[in-house]
Amino acid sequence: MHRFAATLICTALLTLPAAVGHAKPAAQNATACTGKSLQQMVAELPGDRQAAAQKLFNQYSVTIHKLVEQEKDAREALDAVLTDTAATPEAVEQKTRELIESQGSIIRERVAFRMHLATETGIRLPFQMSGAGVGLHGSGCGDDGDCPGSR
Repeated sequence: MHRFAATLICTALLTLPAAVGHAKPAAQNATACTGKSLQQMVAELPGDRQAAAQKLFNQYSVTIHKLVEQEKDAREALDAVLTDTAATPEAVEQKTRELIESQGSIIRERVAFRMHLATETGIRLPFQMSGAGVGLHGSGCGDDGDCPGSR
């Protein structure tokens, strides 16, 4: 369970491009290198926006967990076919496509989350910023990365 939580933290906030322009005019101007953690940025929001942010994080957490599990299954399926001496090149290609699609689904969800977060709260996060849920962290100023090795 701790590994899952770490995976969520690493993947949850890695998707919103800094250039998303959908925030409301009065929204907080959060950028990649404010020196603040995402938790601090959310804490500075008015109560209604904090609630909206928490709702988005909760929804994202459920969705990303499912997608990460699908990616894990796709990785295992690809490993199985790669180690099967009777596997055809077509079978390897199919399992490779399935893994790529599952990874693409994770990226699409990460981007969608950031877009929704910007729209609802005004917080704009770069793709590389890490942190999610209650234990949000990362200022986005370093290369926090996607942590694919921990998935």
